[in-house]
Amino acid sequence: NVLGVIWDGTGLGDDGNIWGGEFFSFNDGVIKREAHLPYQKHILGDKMVNEPRIAALSFFNTIKDAKELLKKKFSQLEWDTYSKLYSKSTLNTSSIGRLFDAVASILDLNNKSTFHGQAAMLLEALAQRDVDKFSSKPYTIKNKKNEFDLSILLAEVIIDLKNGREKNS
Repeated sequence: NVLGVIWDGTGLGDDGNIWGGEFFSFNDGVIKREAHLPYQKHILGDKMVNEPRIAALSFFNTIKDAKELLKKKFSQLEWDTYSKLYSKSTLNTSSIGRLFDAVASILDLNNKSTFHGQAAMLLEALAQRDVDKFSSKPYTIKNKKNEFDLSILLAEVIIDLKNGREKNS
């Protein structure tokens, strides 16, 4: 028995959605998708990949108190347009890359990337910067059948930002 964890930015899954946060098992020559990150709406194609602020809009859109942080990242026209696209989107993503983009953007590390993976690299660098200085509290991730629930984690990030918690703690 083998467990494979596939965490990447973008790949088309067999359900027509964009995958990138998957857990697969391999048994007796059979590969089965066991679990995945929750689907978030994928809007604006590659623009979402290049602008982490769009991933933040998708991941944090329904999180209490996040809108005021999100709206500052867009012009009013962009906000209106992207919000409308978000509400009508039928394409979803389970990508860990988009989650890293979203968190990097909400922390104001990167809103528009100059290369793929930049936001995730900045987030990793922040996490590593003073790793020995802080006793970080873990964020909450719940498992719902075969899908991880990130809503509490995302809400905790917003609460920590509003409470002035150090970004690298």
